Amino acid sequence: MAKKADNFPRNICVDLTYRCPARCGFCFLRKSGQLNRGGAELSAVRMGRIIDALPPQRNFYLTGGEPFVRKDTAKIVRMIKSRGHYAMLTTNGLLLSGRDLAALFSAGLDTLVVSLHGGRREHDAALGVKGAFDKVRKLASVFEHMRGRMGTRLELWCTINPNNYARLAETAREMAALKPDAVNFNHLEFILGKDWESTSDILGKAGLLSAAKASGRAVPPAIDPATLYVETEKIRRMAIPGLRFSPDLSKKEMAEWYGTGTGLRRTGRCHGQWDSVWLSPSGEFYSCQPLAIQLGKAEGRKPWEPLLGKKYAALRRLLTKSGGFLPACFRCGRATHSGSRASK
Repeated sequence: MAKKADNFPRNICVDLTYRCPARCGFCFLRKSGQLNRGGAELSAVRMGRIIDALPPQRNFYLTGGEPFVRKDTAKIVRMIKSRGHYAMLTTNGLLLSGRDLAALFSAGLDTLVVSLHGGRREHDAALGVKGAFDKVRKLASVFEHMRGRMGTRLELWCTINPNNYARLAETAREMAALKPDAVNFNHLEFILGKDWESTSDILGKAGLLSAAKASGRAVPPAIDPATLYVETEKIRRMAIPGLRFSPDLSKKEMAEWYGTGTGLRRTGRCHGQWDSVWLSPSGEFYSCQPLAIQLGKAEGRKPWEPLLGKKYAALRRLLTKSGGFLPACFRCGRATHSGSRASK
């Protein structure tokens, strides 16, 4: 008998919790209202049942909220790795102790991503927590001490925002000094009201409902694209190992991304609706964080079936008909958008 084709997405993005001790003003989940979703969080036991029901060799990306608000995060990583999957975990580091770090290493975590949004002043202000920067620096020091005995990679990710964009090159130097395996600068994600209204209308006509809303911006954030472009060019000349910009925008594209014009579009196709899916803390499968279209409840048995049903097929047809992206997708820089570009 021929083996049944594996159509389940390769990338499983898991929001372990929507709780978080930080108060970042640019947080996409906070601004889009998704932190207010109800439902009890999946226990480690229920998470294990879902993991067991999935096809082999998936890529798990664990985030939140802040994953280490939970006490069983390292246990969940261990379950994922014991089933032969890849595991990446993103944290702001505020609650991550040296013991937690050792537990992640022991569990076999492939990549640890720590958020760092500037030097001491910018990072502490971004999170609203005094000492947040020093916490990350200490974690990086502990990581460096353990690196020779473990296979986990360390990546530092910075969200470009109104408080750090004019000193981004200085931030890059601070990040490189901590000796990570990679440094990633993420362009600020946001959805303008007019783009969300257009998207909601398109989704409604297709019979698809979203749990998200516009990220509360009538105009783009206070970021001067010309200044930001100069800073990004300085960073490129530093030859930092593993340097990435998500997305990697040209000067013209950057002006459109943060500008006041209405001509921004994306070309290509969002790969996320074909190779990725999002799992909420309460066990709902969603299309992605920005669109937040509910696809089905993840049960401990054959959780991929609702994803291959009418809602997922309808969303894919809609995206294809719309040119690969909806208006709410124009300023989303997630890696699943590989091959796409922003343009006027």
